[in-house]
Amino acid sequence: MRPIRNSEQHGSENVVKNQSLASAERLWNEWEVHFLILLSLALQVFLLIAGSIRWRSASRIFQSLTWLAYLSADSVAVFVLGHLAVYASGPGHELMPFWAPFVLVHLGGQSTITAFSMQDNELWGRHLLGLVTQVAVAGYVVSKSSWPDGRLLATMVLMFLSGFFKYAERTFCLYIASPSNLRDMSLGIISWLVKSGHPDFVEATILQIREPEDQEYFYLSLGSDYSRERARSELTERFRSMLNVHSTSMDEGFGDMMESILHSIVSMDAPLNDPITVLCADIIPSMHAQCKSTVGNGSKAYEIVAARLVPCQRRLYTKSPLNRLRLYIFSKYVDHCCGPCVGRCRGRGSLRSAAISGAMSVLLIAPVLYLPTFLTPIALALFRDTDKAGQLHNHSRADVIVSYTLLVGALALEVTSVLIMFSYCISDFTGSVVDLMSSASRKKWSEKLAQYNMIRTYATQSEGIPPQWIKSPLDACGFKLFDVTHISLPQDLKKLVLDKLLDFGAAGHEEWSFASTGGSLALHKWADKHKGSPYARPGTALHRTINGMEFQMRVLIWQIATDICYLGDGSQPSFNPDRSLKKMCRELSNYIMYLIFKCGVMLTTNSQFLHHRALKELERALSDHNVGEEGATREVFQAWKNSHCGPVTSSSSSSSQPKGHLQLLQTIHEDLESPVLPRACELAQELIAIQEDQRWDLITAVWLEMLFFTAPRCGGAFHSQHLTTGGEFITHVLLLMYFLGPFLPPRSEYVPGL
Repeated sequence: MRPIRNSEQHGSENVVKNQSLASAERLWNEWEVHFLILLSLALQVFLLIAGSIRWRSASRIFQSLTWLAYLSADSVAVFVLGHLAVYASGPGHELMPFWAPFVLVHLGGQSTITAFSMQDNELWGRHLLGLVTQVAVAGYVVSKSSWPDGRLLATMVLMFLSGFFKYAERTFCLYIASPSNLRDMSLGIISWLVKSGHPDFVEATILQIREPEDQEYFYLSLGSDYSRERARSELTERFRSMLNVHSTSMDEGFGDMMESILHSIVSMDAPLNDPITVLCADIIPSMHAQCKSTVGNGSKAYEIVAARLVPCQRRLYTKSPLNRLRLYIFSKYVDHCCGPCVGRCRGRGSLRSAAISGAMSVLLIAPVLYLPTFLTPIALALFRDTDKAGQLHNHSRADVIVSYTLLVGALALEVTSVLIMFSYCISDFTGSVVDLMSSASRKKWSEKLAQYNMIRTYATQSEGIPPQWIKSPLDACGFKLFDVTHISLPQDLKKLVLDKLLDFGAAGHEEWSFASTGGSLALHKWADKHKGSPYARPGTALHRTINGMEFQMRVLIWQIATDICYLGDGSQPSFNPDRSLKKMCRELSNYIMYLIFKCGVMLTTNSQFLHHRALKELERALSDHNVGEEGATREVFQAWKNSHCGPVTSSSSSSSQPKGHLQLLQTIHEDLESPVLPRACELAQELIAIQEDQRWDLITAVWLEMLFFTAPRCGGAFHSQHLTTGGEFITHVLLLMYFLGPFLPPRSEYVPGL
């Protein structure tokens, strides 16, 4: 039985509790600014490290932590500056105004991460306004202090300048990488190409309206000095570097392609083909045929592609553009100052004066180009001298320690950033892939393949993975984090994709439109080869799901059918000993599902509606059963077979005849009304009836064409955005298509009406 407490005991406990709360409040008020300014420094340290490794990580936890740190860093810094403006002049903390410049340093961010995403680059104007306002507030804070010691005042001024320049650098880099500026730069390049008659521009027109055999006339008629022989030589070296396992060259045949990739691929929704591959279209088939026997596992080609994306990552999301500009100015200045001296001294037989002149030039220009880096150690030395002179004895020792921590932290961050950026610039300027590939164990991207499978989603739900008390609130808030998983990118899949590209390239111009077929070319070739098969005729589910519906719906139905074929229908065992091809097909189908229905690539309202409809159908079919993924797939297929009465009714037809406007609208309406699962099961039934090796050859060819169809249609925003989240395999596939041939679709397929 609980003892009865009297009112005096109860009142004394309340007094003690109130006193404890009051003490905690006083303690927080006393050390609030100290804690927050050190937290701001800690966030900068985390961002410096995270910015260096986030390109290679697809972890959602790590990306979320980086996102929170990126957003919190500016908020905490602004909050600290506001508190300094109010409380810095209070008694006992006269040194606090000295911390205001460090807030500007922190707002300047780290060289390894100026923006978390392209949306941050779009907000460069907001950062410019923040630069003006926060510099004004920091100036107000430091102006409230008397600064009796000249050395302490000089330290404050140096750090104030350092913070101002770092904040301005960040704003400048955000502007340089903003989508509007990238578009302006692309327009400027096109304008220059039009005036100069450069073939880089003419390629865009030739590819759309002329056959390859007519290209030479157009280039020669312009009087271009872009030699066809030079293009052949460069393309030959490129193929040798990428596809010949015995080649030791890693960077021949590419040149400085960072700006080309940035403006032609990563920043454009309608990517153009490489002019060199267009010029040499007549020799590409033979080159592809020769390289097929020496390609090995294709890892070298993918390594080169990954290395070519690294400068694009830095260009968009770090201070690399500013540091490239610094090194460019530095090299021009040294050439201008030292070149004449070297010539004069060489004539006299002595180079000592030239070396002295060069050293003096370096000492003069380096502090100007890297002003924040040189100001910080000087400020630390002055502050240390002030402390030794006893001018800081009247200040709180805790404030002095925090000041030392901020100075040392700023110096360490600045030196580390400069070293990292210098290594970036050296790699970019040399253009050597060997530098970028110096460590085989250091990945340049996550090398992960995202997987989204509707049946797996509901099967894991029925198994209680994850628990509903975790998943339900997240789903209600729109964070469906457990629908997508990641697997390591299989080497066999990389080789499969590259081999298929080489097959298309070696086949000649007739098959170079494979990026526009979306599976119809594979079905046509299979039907021609198996004319005796009842499923080779028009009107079957095979033809209706390829030729008679939009691409997104095609992916949805083929993904479910591939699952059924992979896991089996329960009535016959799989006799194919090689399950790797089946597994790769399924992983590829899950990846394309992720791209379309989780990333929104080419996602339309109709396809989104059908996706939700398919989810509802699966939910109804599996809601009362606690089965695994394989059992769920077989149950869906078996339920359809039990209720199957004939072909699924749909007005979709494989006929190639053009449809009238009203007929097309009627077709779309009936497709939206028709259930999804029965159509997928009907397709799976026809595929299962085909001999197993032929079946998986067809499924593989269809999914590869769907992959090539998707790659150039993801949009520049998708590719640039995912460079910061570990990268996407589809971006690397797109660059392979760009490097190995004129395989990208004409602009008329991106822009309606062309």
